[in-house]
Parts: sequence; C-alpha cells; structure tokens
Amino acid sequence: MSIIKALSKTCVTVALIVGLLVAMHCSFVQETFRSWTRHSEKAVKSECILSDSSFVGNFSFGNQITPDFMPGFKNPCWRPEGTRQILYCVPYVFLAGFPKCGTTDLFERLVKHHHVKRGRAKECHYLTRAVHSIGSKWCSKQQLHKAKTSCEIVTYANHCFSNFARDVSRSAIVSHPQITVDASASTAWDNTPWVRQSTARHCPEPVIAVPAFVRRINPKAKVIFILRDPVERTLSDYMYFGGKKTMEDLHNKTVDYISNFNTCLQKGKTIRACAYTLMNQYGHGRLSISIYHVYIQDWLDTFQRDQLYILKTEDYHSRIEYHLKEIFAFLDLADVNGVNITKIADQGRRANVNQNKKNVEMWAETRRLLQEFYRPHNAALAELLADPHMTWAYD
Repeated sequence: MSIIKALSKTCVTVALIVGLLVAMHCSFVQETFRSWTRHSEKAVKSECILSDSSFVGNFSFGNQITPDFMPGFKNPCWRPEGTRQILYCVPYVFLAGFPKCGTTDLFERLVKHHHVKRGRAKECHYLTRAVHSIGSKWCSKQQLHKAKTSCEIVTYANHCFSNFARDVSRSAIVSHPQITVDASASTAWDNTPWVRQSTARHCPEPVIAVPAFVRRINPKAKVIFILRDPVERTLSDYMYFGGKKTMEDLHNKTVDYISNFNTCLQKGKTIRACAYTLMNQYGHGRLSISIYHVYIQDWLDTFQRDQLYILKTEDYHSRIEYHLKEIFAFLDLADVNGVNITKIADQGRRANVNQNKKNVEMWAETRRLLQEFYRPHNAALAELLADPHMTWAYD
C-alpha cells in the first residue's frame, strides 16, 4: 500500500512538473514573439515568427517597403520616381476599431475638422481582407520600380485614398496640413488569413502581420481604438448582421464558445492563441473580438504607446467634446481652438445599426455567463494599460 501511495505522489509530482514546463514553454514562446516585434523584425528567423520571409497567398511581408514620403505634407504622400503628375497617399491616422463600439460616430465627427478628409470610404478593409485578393494584381513591374514600394501599398493608396491624393495634388499651397483616415473597424483585430496559415504550420502562437504591415506603410502612424463594454458589444455585433436572431441562439453560441475557449486553454494554448483561432467560430457575436487586451498588446508590441489613443465608448458618449479636443491634439491638428468643437460635439449621434433589431434584451443567464467570462480579460486590459479605469464593473 505504501508503494502505491508513493507512486501516486510521484505521478502527481511529475504531472505538476510537466504542466509547469508546458506553461513555461508557452510563456517563453509568447515573450520571444513580443520581444522580437518590439525591437527587430530580423531578430528571429522562423516560419512561426513574422519575418521578411513570411507570406500568405501572394502577400509577402518582405516586399512591404515604406515609401519615401515627401516633405511639406502632414499626411504621408509620395510621388513615383520621375513624375510630378502622380501622387500616392496613405493614412496619417487609423481608427482601427473596435466594431460596434462607436467608430462610425467618432469618424463622422473627426472629418468635421477642416483638415481631416475622407478616403473613398469610411471602411475599405484593405489591410485585413482585400489585400489578399487584389493586393498583387494591379501593378506593373515598371510601375513598382518607379513607385519604390510594394504593389500592395500602391494598391492600398489607389483603392482607398485616390480621392484624397487628387484633391491634395490640385492644391496650390506649399504646405499641406490635411490628413486622411482609414476607419476600417477590422484593422485592430482581424488577422484571419495569418491565423489560418499559422494553424496550418502548427505554430504555437499565431503569426500576426496587420500591425506590422501598418508600421511598414507608415511608421509614424497614429492609431485610435474605441472600446465598449464587451457584453454590450457582443450583443450589438450579434444583432447587427442579417438572418434570424433569437436570444436562445445567442445563449447557445455563448455557451459553446466559452466551453471551447476553456478547452483550448486546457490543451496548453495561450489566451492569445485561443482568442485568435476561435475568432470566427460560433456565428455572429464574435466573442473573441471583445478580448481587447490580446489585440492591444500586439499593437503595443509594434508601436510606441504615444502613437495609440485608447478610450472607452461609455466615456466618449458622456464627454464627446472633451475627447474630441484630446483626439485633435493627439493628431497634432493645427488651429484646434479655431474649430467649433462644441458644434461638432452637439450634432446627432451616428451609429451603424440594424434598425430592425434594436432594443433587444439578452437573457439574464447569458449576460451572467458573458460577464464572468470577460471579467478577467477586462482586468488584464486595465493592467496592460496601467489604468484601473479601463475596465467595466459588473454586479
């Protein structure tokens, strides 16, 4: 009997040691990735670490060369070699997300400033989606040689901001204070093609390229994130898209997602890996999107903290004028005092909503499950940003 007890204790000890080693390994992989993205794109060469050899489909990260931007333009713009007729421009600022958090309202107020101009659309979703289908089809070799950058970046400029470039190039002034914005709410989180590639290669952590791609496009980019209570964001996301929607269906999807997320963690994967790999499963609602700290960390690993402006939807709605002033200052927009910010703040709220599915109430049990699921992730966000206010209190 004593031998059996001793063996049992030994097995438990071994199991604990193995579990600890697995956890340490996952932590090491994650920290290696973060250390590499912060300091050098060439520090580690691996198919599971983003490098110049990384690719998805026809998109090669190594081909993404930052253009040589022209002086005299506040917004990043450049001309191909040997021509004064063509002007390309990419965004000065990215309103990167998150969906169903108020990006439409904030965008419509930002473009009321006389120096903030629209692109061809509020959301072109090029960096996260279209780049993988049209990003390498519209450029000749001669055009690329003159442009001194990649086909993907040239196409991005043409596809999303040709109107801005045309208007700026027609201006007779020497200094150009105007800027443009990409307000695609998928930029913050949607790395789906890269995650699929990572899964196919059996990588322990997803290879993520969108923040690094933005940095290649414009290393000095300003990035804005607006974050809503994850529970309310999930409900709004679920109700927005077409199809028959019921609170029973939302509840069932919530139960399935949380169960599979926990199973993913039990298999030794990190929160980051589980959030990305389960992103588009279990239908609309897309619960992974509301795990904000995962995506914000990837952006912090790529950009300096002072290049990011992060606010809560609830704070924004309660003090619109205050936050508009802060954001205009964050964007270094001239003549802020000359802008009628009060008038901009007082205009009616804009929202991209499904009018047929407003004013619904989720089941109490669904709300409780979501609150319990998101509570530790909200705390992780507050810790990441060193700001105890960046969370949501649940009863």
